[in-house]
Amino acid sequence: MKVRRVKNPILLAKEMLERGNEDDGGGAQGHVQLEGETCEELAREWGLELVRPSYFWTRKRWDEHRWGLGLESSDELYREHRRQADRGASEGKKEIVQDEDDIAGSLKFAGGEGDEGVWAGMSRGMGKSTSRKAQWER
Repeated sequence: MKVRRVKNPILLAKEMLERGNEDDGGGAQGHVQLEGETCEELAREWGLELVRPSYFWTRKRWDEHRWGLGLESSDELYREHRRQADRGASEGKKEIVQDEDDIAGSLKFAGGEGDEGVWAGMSRGMGKSTSRKAQWER
C-alpha cells in the first residue's frame, strides 16, 4: 500500500474491501490496489488514525539498519534521522503532508518503503558471527 502515516494499515485494507462492495464504495469503488496518498486520504475520510512517520521508528530497527550497512550507531544520529522521517530528507520527490496542527507543507522525501534494504531480516542472525557478509549469506 505504500502508506507512511496510517497507524494500522490492516484496518485500512479491511475498510477498502468492505466499502468496495458498497454501491458508493466510500471512495474505494471496488479498487483494492490503491497506494500512497490516495490510501492515506481515504483513511483520513474514514476516520482511521494517522500518525507521523517517526511513529514506526524503533531504536532496535535503527541499530539493525546501521549494523547491516557496517556503520556505527549513536543516540545523536538516531534522533536526527528520526526527525528527518517527519520533516523529509533533502533529496527526492516533493509531497504535500499535513502535520498534527493541520498545517500543509511541502516536504521532500528520499523514498524507501520500510523494510527494504540490507538490514531487512538481519536480527535473526545478529550476534552469531563477527562477519557481516557471513550473516547476510546465511
